Amino acid sequence: MPKRIWLHIGMHKTASTFLQNFLFANPQAINPHGFLYPAPNTPTKAHHPLARATYQNYDESSAAALWAPTIKEIEESPHTDAIISSEQFEWLSAPARLKKLVPSDIEIKVVVYVRRQDAQMESRYQQRLQNNDDLSKTFEEFFRTLKLASLDLDSFLTPWEQQFGRENIHVRRFEFERFPEGKIELDFLRTLGIEEVTETNLPKNMVFAKNASLRKDCAEVMRFANAKRLEADVRKRLAGRMTRVSSLLQKISPEPKFSYMTEAMRKEILAKYEKSNQAVAQRYFGTDDLFNDKLPNHPVWDPKSVDKRTFIELYLPQFMQDLKG
Repeated sequence: MPKRIWLHIGMHKTASTFLQNFLFANPQAINPHGFLYPAPNTPTKAHHPLARATYQNYDESSAAALWAPTIKEIEESPHTDAIISSEQFEWLSAPARLKKLVPSDIEIKVVVYVRRQDAQMESRYQQRLQNNDDLSKTFEEFFRTLKLASLDLDSFLTPWEQQFGRENIHVRRFEFERFPEGKIELDFLRTLGIEEVTETNLPKNMVFAKNASLRKDCAEVMRFANAKRLEADVRKRLAGRMTRVSSLLQKISPEPKFSYMTEAMRKEILAKYEKSNQAVAQRYFGTDDLFNDKLPNHPVWDPKSVDKRTFIELYLPQFMQDLKG
């Protein structure tokens, strides 16, 4: 029986974790239609180890050994199609490595969600503040120093096209107005060719709740904390505390929407990638415009604003003392 792998490669900040948990928790959405979601064997329910094996301390024999159980599961499955999902494939600059790990008689199709670069940068910054201890830069400093090759979507997609053929690359635009009923899980299923699952019969089991984004003031606390280079355990506890504080404050006094990016920054980043986006739009959609979402018109977040600074100065020492006590 011919087999096919649908390789979902992200990108980061396009609801990949949500999709992975949906696929893991709801086999009834895909199994009856001939699809398998192989056992990821990770807490995140994603296939990150398979992705990392292709670029992190890469060794072909070690990578093949790591992939072997998944390939065996796919080959022995009664299902014709399998889904492998990890946004960490975004870091793979040489997809030829991956191609060597999959038997030549298994067809590979690639699904990738792309997001407009300004929104991508803001979302990555917020996540880094929240989840990583190595970022203490302001957004402007982050904006000026970030070197992320995958923001150039044309260049990012080219090696994947060269290895697997453009006809096997399914580019999806991360804009909720484009998704059926505004749901990315339905869009993903449609991309696989599963039309039978609709809003009315869509399963809704999830392994864990969606990660909550911090308010800007609480994210600023984490930026200050990152600069102090806390012990890993203390920093993790502080992040958990700030997530709860952010949720509580948002219920008591909702923070208005802010942008990290100024209008000038937004124009700069979009101008930088205009030709790249246009090339992708023409190649995959026959249009000049890749994205439709309107540019945000929110006030720009000012980390130096008095009320936010007061919040930080009042609460951070208290949190630090409590956490270390």
